[in-house]
Parts: sequence; structure tokens; C-alpha cells
Amino acid sequence: MLNLMKFFKQTNIGLRISLFRILFSFAVISYLLTHLGYITDPYLKNHNLISNFQLLGIGQWSQEWNYILFVCLLFSFVGIAVGYKARYFIFQTLILYFLYMGNYLGVGKSPNSTYVWHSHNLVFYLLLVMLFLPSISRLKIHEINKLKGKNISYFKWEELLILITVCAPYFGSGYVKLLTSGAQWADGFTMQAYFIQKYILTGNEFAKFFITQFDLLIFFSWTALIFESFLIFGLLIPYARWFSLLLAFVFHLFIYLALEVNFLHSHYLPWAVYFIGIFYDQFYKRDTLPAIE
Repeated sequence: MLNLMKFFKQTNIGLRISLFRILFSFAVISYLLTHLGYITDPYLKNHNLISNFQLLGIGQWSQEWNYILFVCLLFSFVGIAVGYKARYFIFQTLILYFLYMGNYLGVGKSPNSTYVWHSHNLVFYLLLVMLFLPSISRLKIHEINKLKGKNISYFKWEELLILITVCAPYFGSGYVKLLTSGAQWADGFTMQAYFIQKYILTGNEFAKFFITQFDLLIFFSWTALIFESFLIFGLLIPYARWFSLLLAFVFHLFIYLALEVNFLHSHYLPWAVYFIGIFYDQFYKRDTLPAIE
């Protein structure tokens, strides 16, 4: 118990936590602005309320209100980035994001299933985590150009919580594959079926090439399982994190090229920007300077 309490009191010097707040906000803003169809799609396509909306008794609002919700969400993310009353804006954004994305995720949802698309969930989880980080608001955006010779402390557990939150969805994906199918998921036939379906529906030439490359399909299947279940946790290890970061990029790029599912912008970029802060701290060797609490 004493060791646990000691861990929660340990601090490091660096700007990574507050920089993450700023970079994360702009990463999500860029995604929202490049996917304006999320405003109108719930009113133009087949739509069913997601389970959480049904549970909370939330119905679908008008398209006009959805425009207003979108604008409020953008300004709320800007508020997070600026840093004044950051925790208030994080809480507000958490609610607005839940409503805006929850409305969109009803597009194409079957009324007979609870399944919804999941590429946007991690943004919600990271917002929830940021709400409880003590160091999240120690750096205001206008102070970035005045940081020479200055440092801000953060608790070690803050970084650990962020990275575990990032790793959890990947591990969950690998765990479910193994739970439902075991090693058979990596027999090559499962991935081949995905590629065949994509080629039939869209004529994707990248997917077509791999349909007949069965040895490669087996290799990629095992690689995906090992990456999601184990290698993603390399993000927690300083000397392995850059390899895991690159591997995650290649993983999502392959999915994008083969299946035309873009997790790079909605899922990977919002968390990957955290490592810009780590690089910044290491480049300027901020752990050698006194901290500003």
C-alpha cells in the first residue's frame, strides 16, 4: 500500500500532458471539419437510436439543432485547447461529443442489434480521462512561445493512465477475436473473407491482390492478433514505444488500403499526438530543469 501511495506521488518534469490537451483538441477538430456529413447523414440515411440513447431516453433532434450542436462542439474543443477553465470545457465537450457522435452512430444501425461503429469511442474515453488529470490545464496555449527555460511537473500516473486508455481498445479487439474464434481467426480464411467482400463491393485492387496470397494472409492475421493483444503495450515502455507507435500507424494504414476504413484520422491521430509531447520533452531534456508546480 505504501509503495502504491508513493507511486501516485511521483512526478516528472515535462509539458507532455498539457501539450496533449492542445494537440488532441486540434486533431479532433480537424477530423470533425473533414467529416461534415456527420451533421446531415442521420437525417438522409437509415437511422436507429443507439442503445445508450434508448437507455437514457434521448430521442433524435432536428437537423437544425444538429448544426448548432456541431458548432458548439467545435468551440468547446477550442476552449480545451486554449486552456482557460480547461476542465469545464473538457466536461462540456464530453457531453456534446457523446450527443453529436451518438446521433451519427445511429446511421445504418440495425434495430435488431446493439452494435455500432466504434472508431470514435477512444476520443470519448480520452476526454473522460483528461477530466481527472491534475496537470491537464497547467499550460495555456498562449504560453507556448514563452517556455524557454521553464518546466511544468506532471504525475507519472497521468501518463500511465493515458497510455493504458489508448492500449485498452486494441487489447479488447484482440481479446474478443481470441475469445470468439481462438487461433482459428488467424487461419487466413477470415481475413480473406474480408478482402473478398471489399473487392466485390468496391473493386479494391489492393484487397484483390491479397485474396490469393494465402501465406501473407496468415502472416498478417497473426501479426494483427499479436499487435492488438501484446505489442500495443510497448507504448508503455520508453525504449519500445516508438516501434509500437510506428507499428500502429502501419496497422491502420493497411486497414485503410485494404478495407477502406480510415481509423488513421478518427482513432490513431488523436492519441498519437501525445508522443509529440514526449519527443518535445526529450529533445529539450526537460527532466534536468526545475519544475513549475
